[in-house]
Amino acid sequence: MGKQSPGKGDTMRSGSYGPYKRRMRKNKYKGVYRNGKRWEAKAWRDGTWYRGGMWDTQREAAAAYNTLLEMHRLHYTDDDLNDVDLIVPVWAIEQR
Repeated sequence: MGKQSPGKGDTMRSGSYGPYKRRMRKNKYKGVYRNGKRWEAKAWRDGTWYRGGMWDTQREAAAAYNTLLEMHRLHYTDDDLNDVDLIVPVWAIEQR
């Protein structure tokens, strides 16, 4: 018997194209986005953007993201937080 072609309703998920394509993260931290030459920390929770300011490095923005989640009690598990050894104080986020 020969190969059967996919019937109606069958989906082909080979490769990274089509409706199943996921965007690749351009940085290595969650909640960190490039904005011009600087990095922005922001989180989307319950239909609202929470912004953590603009930072010079990805690492600073990742730490600000962690502080932002803890400040607004937005993280549900430790997996939501970035693995960064830097701490950004709350007052630094509030000033940005």
